[in-house]
Amino acid sequence: MRIFLLALGVATTFLISGSVAQAEEAKFGVVDVDQVLNSIEEGKAAKEELMRKQQEAENTLREMVEEFAKDKEAFDKRVESHAVKDEVLQLEQLDLMEKQAEIQNKQKALEAKVKMTHERLVGPLSKEIFELIQKIGKEDGYTMIFQRASAGVLYTRESIDLTDEVIKRFNKKE
Repeated sequence: MRIFLLALGVATTFLISGSVAQAEEAKFGVVDVDQVLNSIEEGKAAKEELMRKQQEAENTLREMVEEFAKDKEAFDKRVESHAVKDEVLQLEQLDLMEKQAEIQNKQKALEAKVKMTHERLVGPLSKEIFELIQKIGKEDGYTMIFQRASAGVLYTRESIDLTDEVIKRFNKKE
């Protein structure tokens, strides 16, 4: 009896949901948020600054790695020549290990700095873009708007792509 009542309840729910869905026509859209970010002026400026910060970080690390490589090469030559005492070699090896740790710490710090810069620059833009997408959805009567890059969206017709509309409206707000 419980199974029958449960099945009846589920069937009733589907019937009611189906009739509501038929009464309101579904309207779907898709937006490529990455394309929007890369197309708007603020997004281009953010991308340029991020690239500049990334390049600065890479240059800093490259200099440190090159210096370390020279020191390591010199150390290896001294080890091969056996002209230096073991105690001196141990101290030099410890210095090399310390430099290597400094490089790793610097790399982590620079990565964190670039990530924070990304959040500072792109975070507010993303928020603005998503708010605009919600506004478009409400104003134009969309049932759902999907993000193109998200999992599950494998194909969409071009006629439901709202990316250009979002870019146009974002640029108009200025």
